[in-house]
Amino acid sequence: MRTTAIEEISAGVEGDPAPWRQATGSSLDGLAATLAAMPATVQERWFARLFLVKPLILATLSAFWIITGIITLANPADAKQVLTSVGADGPLANAVVYGGAVIDIAMGAAILVRRWTGAAALGMIAVTCAYLAGGTLFTPHLWLDPLGPLVKAIPAMMLALTALALTQDR
Repeated sequence: MRTTAIEEISAGVEGDPAPWRQATGSSLDGLAATLAAMPATVQERWFARLFLVKPLILATLSAFWIITGIITLANPADAKQVLTSVGADGPLANAVVYGGAVIDIAMGAAILVRRWTGAAALGMIAVTCAYLAGGTLFTPHLWLDPLGPLVKAIPAMMLALTALALTQDR
């Protein structure tokens, strides 16, 4: 609700209901009685709750992807080492590390732009699937890593899927 609507409801509506009763034969109820007669449905309650957390979901995804990209660009040697340790040559490791970092930052920024939010969420899901597939193929031991770099990607992907669902207004 907008602040003006809240102020108007708080101020109350005053008037003579007699002409309405005479014209329609029905009475007018107050706001509390009207709302009690029309309880919110499950869908309306879900929408109301999710609508309030949507900005937090988008901000969290944006921060996660942008920060991940910045960390990679700030210290590419560690990321390249993971790839070269499993046989990826220097140029391929460079392309994956730098390209991935730029893609991460771009998607983190894009999800904040309303017209690109859905595409960015889809991109995040696709990149995460590629990351998980590549990780499974080339570094399967990371599934058992105590810090869980592959396992943690799944909740992040689910948050992107949630963001995608929330961008579908129609």
